[in-house]
Amino acid sequence: MPSNQAKTKEMKAFRSLCLTLVLIAGTSLSLGGCGGKVETRKMPEVSDGDMNTAREYFGTYCSTCHGKDGRGDGAEGADLKPKPRDFHDATWRKKATWERVHLVISKGGAAAGLSPSMAPAPLYQDKPGVLNALTKLCLDFGQE
Repeated sequence: MPSNQAKTKEMKAFRSLCLTLVLIAGTSLSLGGCGGKVETRKMPEVSDGDMNTAREYFGTYCSTCHGKDGRGDGAEGADLKPKPRDFHDATWRKKATWERVHLVISKGGAAAGLSPSMAPAPLYQDKPGVLNALTKLCLDFGQE
């Protein structure tokens, strides 16, 4: 029959194993282990009004470089190096997070270590709902 000290060691080892398994499972799910993309934060709800404003803004400003369908093929972006982001690109979509896309939109590419040619969305710095909607719009491209 094992001593109390041996039982305590076994319990500690069992707890460590359980904790490790929980951490591995959680990490796997958060990194898209179930087929999803990496997403570290749930995207906030976006109102219809903010989404409509974001679509207008994208069509007027963002599409000049990113193209009307978000494929990075806008006329103004043709000569840019690097090329504007194609939001349909599967490799990018696997890595894209709400936080990073929101940072680039709200603060500009340079804030995220990307091209300084990607300017922030200055008209909506005081309207977080519209910035959230722009983020959602970019992340939703390519999901058709």
